Amino acid sequence: PISFRRKMFSLLVAAAVVAVVSAADPAFDLISSPVTDGHVHLVDTTQGFQYTWQTTKTCEQDCSVCSGSDSNCGVYRTWTVQDYEMVQPLNTTKIVFMEVSTNATLQNAMGVREAEWVQHLAQTTQPMIKGIIGRCPLETGAAVETCLQDITKLPLVRGIRSTFTVTADGHIDPSFAAGVALLAKYKLSYDYAGDAGLLALVAQLAAQLPAVTFVIDHLGGPHMANASFYPGWADSINMLAKLPNVNIKISGGPQGYGQAGWTLDAVRPYVLHSIASFGVDRAFYASNWFWVNNYSVLSRWSTGLYLIVRPELSDEALDKLFRTTAEKVYRL
Repeated sequence: PISFRRKMFSLLVAAAVVAVVSAADPAFDLISSPVTDGHVHLVDTTQGFQYTWQTTKTCEQDCSVCSGSDSNCGVYRTWTVQDYEMVQPLNTTKIVFMEVSTNATLQNAMGVREAEWVQHLAQTTQPMIKGIIGRCPLETGAAVETCLQDITKLPLVRGIRSTFTVTADGHIDPSFAAGVALLAKYKLSYDYAGDAGLLALVAQLAAQLPAVTFVIDHLGGPHMANASFYPGWADSINMLAKLPNVNIKISGGPQGYGQAGWTLDAVRPYVLHSIASFGVDRAFYASNWFWVNNYSVLSRWSTGLYLIVRPELSDEALDKLFRTTAEKVYRL
């Protein structure tokens, strides 16, 4: 079966990496060392959720239906924990579910319903799920409190991801800022997953709200294929790293490059600068599965990241990067 072949391929990739590094450092075993994945998406198309990115066709069985402008058609299908386990090459023992950009409003409560579905999975068939980052429309300001009250009734909810909104003249939207400020009351973090062009505004808001924990997803959204983009991105990362309430996910490398031809050399400076700026006490690994499939395969990103950081980090630091920092930030 194709699922068996995928799992065998992932294990072979991981084993090859272990063989390469074992000669230099036999103390670290990439396959058996426990890993916590801080960013995993799940979808069940039978649940009736509507997504901002969904396409007119699904790719459940026959992806030949995908063509033309439906660029996300290849990932619009049901994605389960079992699918994830079949392709991830690491010894992942815990995952954090990341909301999948539903069309959540206060009226349809879709973000709460999505989180309820994942909470049910965790309590019944998928105990690997240890945390949930849900979706509430923070841009609605004080009105979002109803959503926050409802979603925090679920014991695994640890944070909220919502679109960072700005005014027409490029300032932080006051209603959005008020919504983010409410997260402190409910002991929830805020995940930012936007473009690197807004990182200065993210830093401004994080400085204004020291009681809110911020998590920068996907290395801050750099445009890696454009070398001229790096200096400005690095300055923004330095600015964010000065704020003790900000953390960063070492994720989205293939996505940041923006196309299938990404290389370790292209991703390396962004990974290493992020870790150097934040330190492994505030930087942690995440796969961004299944979305990574738009740009790469999970085994290549996970093992590639390990090859980048292995020469730079001690075993203790690797354990923080791949496990304990995510558990600390998300209070798993």
